[in-house]
Amino acid sequence: MNSIYRIKPKRLTDLTCKTKMVDWDEVEFAQVKKPLLDFDGTFKYFYEYETKIRVDHFLSSITFTVSRSFWAKAIALGKVLINSKPICKNYLLRSGDLITFDYFNIWYHLKGTDLRKKIPYQIIFENDDYMVVHKDSGSLVHRVGFLDYSIISQIEYDKKQTLYVVHRIDKYTSGLLLIAKSKSSCTKLQKIVGDHSVQKYYLVCTEKQLEKSSGVMDQAIGEGIPRVHRKHQKVDFINGLFAKTRYRYIAKARGHYFYLARIFTGRQHQIRVHFQYNGAHILNDELYSYEDYSHIEPMHNFNEINLGLHAFRLRFYCPFEQKMVSFTSYPERNPFYFKRKVK
Repeated sequence: MNSIYRIKPKRLTDLTCKTKMVDWDEVEFAQVKKPLLDFDGTFKYFYEYETKIRVDHFLSSITFTVSRSFWAKAIALGKVLINSKPICKNYLLRSGDLITFDYFNIWYHLKGTDLRKKIPYQIIFENDDYMVVHKDSGSLVHRVGFLDYSIISQIEYDKKQTLYVVHRIDKYTSGLLLIAKSKSSCTKLQKIVGDHSVQKYYLVCTEKQLEKSSGVMDQAIGEGIPRVHRKHQKVDFINGLFAKTRYRYIAKARGHYFYLARIFTGRQHQIRVHFQYNGAHILNDELYSYEDYSHIEPMHNFNEINLGLHAFRLRFYCPFEQKMVSFTSYPERNPFYFKRKVK
């Protein structure tokens, strides 16, 4: 359940059954999204519920990593406004109240650090329908949580327009992203992605060498161990979904092995799971570097810095230009440094 709703009034009558009494979050709030910051750190939110809640309690609930005392100090400084006016910390929110503040400004005054970040990216190609963008390793594609440090929001902020991500890559995977400029463009592009008509090539770096210099990995992939990581996947021949990865050996350099891989399906962590299963886990991929996970504590922070995976090339028949197009992004980071171009 969303943390915003951990503060509950005593009881509430079920709207569908007058005799049943249920908890607050089970009726009104189970499917409601938490209010979030805008990319520039501003917060504007109309409180729309009948139940009255103290403003400092409400703010600490939507930002559960920040204490209530933090918000009490911000309110005392006049940094939190209700209906454009400063208030006290025990102010009771009422339906229709407009809450506004600049979170980055508050954080700087109370903590002394600047939370503003410029998310790096490079536009490889752009027309009226879509763009192809290079994402650095360590950047999120979509926002996660109250703060927004995603590449899509950075580009939207810079271009002052709404954009639509056609496909995603993992946070520590660098390389190419396909982004649509309209809903209709996104629908057309997602259709060819769903049809597996987009050829996706990756550069892979491993610590160990695969048994064969080229081949196909087609082991089915399914849900892994949720206790280890909520996104963990594994090879599952019984309940897993079909997955296909073709690869070929490129070179050995600095004690590491490099491969070019093409995925024909889009299972979560597909290349990472396939390479681990076939005896050559991806460099710096702690999540997929163990055979036995029994020693891993829940909520372990797996290291993926300098992950040996890069979205290298996209090739597809463009539904707008009616021709084949190809885009390539050469990595300029560890562990990828090549004296010659990969073809």
